[in-house]
Amino acid sequence: TQAPLPTDTLPPVAAPGDVYISSIFYNGVVEQVESDEYAVITNRGAAVVNLAGWRLNAGEPDQNFYFPSFDLQPGQSCRVYTNEAHPESCGLSFGIGSAIWRNSGDCGTLHDATGAEVSRYYW
Repeated sequence: TQAPLPTDTLPPVAAPGDVYISSIFYNGVVEQVESDEYAVITNRGAAVVNLAGWRLNAGEPDQNFYFPSFDLQPGQSCRVYTNEAHPESCGLSFGIGSAIWRNSGDCGTLHDATGAEVSRYYW
């Protein structure tokens, strides 16, 4: 009998970016305004993802953060604060002067540049 011929195997294709809401710190310690609340957006994929046109929604129609042109590297996480800017965690902020994440329970959603929902985070 003849041995089977080897088959060509292609190298694995790098997975596209896999960006999601990995956590939400919804109970800020700054009294009343909770400006220090934040959502963490993480790229657990193997490719860089440019977030231009992506949108993070904090549960209400008027609570949207629109991402600027920003490259989220593989394995990188960034925080989107309610109303603070922290350059060490990407410097992103809704710029809203009052608490936006309900302490009693809420849902954040992340939408890509086409408007498709790519992640949802409940508590």
